[in-house]
Amino acid sequence: MELGIDERIMKAVRKMISKNRRQLNNNSGETMIEMLVAFAILVIIFLALSGMVAFSSTLRMRATDTASVFSSFYKEVYKREPDQGKVKPYYYIGKYAEDHTTMFTLKLSEETSQANLSSNTTIDFSQSIRIPCIDATGYTSKESIIDTENLVRPKLLMFKYHKDN
Repeated sequence: MELGIDERIMKAVRKMISKNRRQLNNNSGETMIEMLVAFAILVIIFLALSGMVAFSSTLRMRATDTASVFSSFYKEVYKREPDQGKVKPYYYIGKYAEDHTTMFTLKLSEETSQANLSSNTTIDFSQSIRIPCIDATGYTSKESIIDTENLVRPKLLMFKYHKDN
């Protein structure tokens, strides 16, 4: 006696259901130790994630503070008359040339070249660039948050061209 396709499928389905029912009713697989180990692993993963969140939050706050300090510093420096309570100016005076114009000389030092140039670059350190009719002013920020939060102190060196009479 041969079974039809529908009957064979139904027989296979009944067999799978009874097998799954036996596995679902079998509760001898989990012990208390396995539950404690799983819970310990879960706690370790949670602590690692919370540490990463705390670290990234601190970095974000420092980046926000640094951006705020730099923004206020640049707004103050580029005013016609910067407030010396917020920024500290340094004035650099160039040498006077034969035609009585101030002259700045830019020269690359050997220490700077070793840090910033590749070994196959050749530079004559006796040469320099002379820039006439230039005044230079350097500024640093006086924000108190820089020291309390250990932020980077903004600095700026500004060159201004002037025409001598």
